[in-house]
Amino acid sequence: MKPALLILFLGLSLISCKDNYRQARQPVTSYDTLDVPKDVTAECIEKSKGYFKAYGCMVSSYYRVIDAKPMDINNDALTDTLVIISPSSLNPDYPGFDYCGQDNRKLVILLNVDGKSSRVGRVYDNVICNEVSRAWGGYDTFDKKADNMVLCHDAGQGCKFEYKIYTSLVQQEFYIDSIYYYSKCPGDDLLNGNQYTLKYEERVPLEYYKRTLTDSIRKVKGMTSPKIG
Repeated sequence: MKPALLILFLGLSLISCKDNYRQARQPVTSYDTLDVPKDVTAECIEKSKGYFKAYGCMVSSYYRVIDAKPMDINNDALTDTLVIISPSSLNPDYPGFDYCGQDNRKLVILLNVDGKSSRVGRVYDNVICNEVSRAWGGYDTFDKKADNMVLCHDAGQGCKFEYKIYTSLVQQEFYIDSIYYYSKCPGDDLLNGNQYTLKYEERVPLEYYKRTLTDSIRKVKGMTSPKIG
C-alpha cells in the first residue's frame, strides 16, 4: 500500500463509526473515586490499599498522577482538571508493582463539584502513551500554555521523537483537530528533521483515537523512535 493511501486509511479508521456516533453514544456515568481496576489480581488489590486526594478526587495508591491541567470543561465557572494517571506498574520510579499485570495510562476529566471536591467525568483509556523507560522521557504531558487541551510527547536522547495532539472542546466533548509528528537523529539528511501533520476535514471524537496510530504513522513516514504503545 502506498504511503499516501495508508495515511488516508489511518485517518479514516478513526472516523469509521462517525455515521453511528450520535445514536450509539451512551451517557457517561460519573463517580468520585479512581479505584483499582476490577480485573486485577487479589494480590494487587491487597498491596494497592490506600488512597490519596488529587484535585478534589480520591485516587487509589495503585495510580500515580503524571500531569494535570486546569480547564473549565462544563462551562459552569468552576475550574475542572484534566489529569494523566499511570498505574504504578508503568512507572519506573515506583518498582515492585509488577504483580498488578498489564494496564494503561489514562486521561481523566475531573469535574469540580463545589470548589472543594471533584467527580470523575470521563476516562479515556486508549489515548495516553504507555512507554516505560529511564533513558528518555516517554510520558505524554499537557501543553500548559495552550488554551485548549494539547497532549505533548517528547522522547529520546540522541534520536528525538515528538508529537502533539491538538484538540477542541465542543459541548463538553473533546475532538481531535490535528496531530503533529517530528523526529530527528544525528546524521539525518533532513536539516529540520522529519515532520508530518495529520489533519482531518472534520473533527474526530477523542474517544475514537488509538495510541497505536502513532506507531503506524512513524513507520509509514520513516520516523525513528522507540516503539510507542
